[in-house]
Amino acid sequence: MLNREIQQKHAEAYPHLFKPTSDETLTASAFDVLLNDPAAMTLVVVDDEAVTGYVSAREVQRTDTPYRFAHRVLYIDQLCVARSARRKGHGRRLIEAMKSVAMDRGIPHVEVDTWAFNDEARSFFRSVGFRDITIRMAFDE
Repeated sequence: MLNREIQQKHAEAYPHLFKPTSDETLTASAFDVLLNDPAAMTLVVVDDEAVTGYVSAREVQRTDTPYRFAHRVLYIDQLCVARSARRKGHGRRLIEAMKSVAMDRGIPHVEVDTWAFNDEARSFFRSVGFRDITIRMAFDE
């Protein structure tokens, strides 16, 4: 399955948070939930008749607080391009497509997060115009 590479990468970096890939993780039913969520949208890349990448996002309404203004965001939950299909522009096209979706819907912000260990992902997101906006830290005993 396409997402196994990144799931395993996360499990190796943070084994206390992420499950290693197995028949119980990344099941078709988990993706069915994602694909059938009316608030979510998923776009795929097909290369040589095989799905080699996808991006999944959802529109999120951030509420007004005493500290922040209410605003709408297109939040990218997942982006995955098979290692064998990288460096062909697929990830860039997926991100550009989501930026277009946001623009078409009048959503002024597109956000994504990535784990600190994933230098490759952070570098990619910066290369397509994202900038650091928050740093989340953790303390584990």
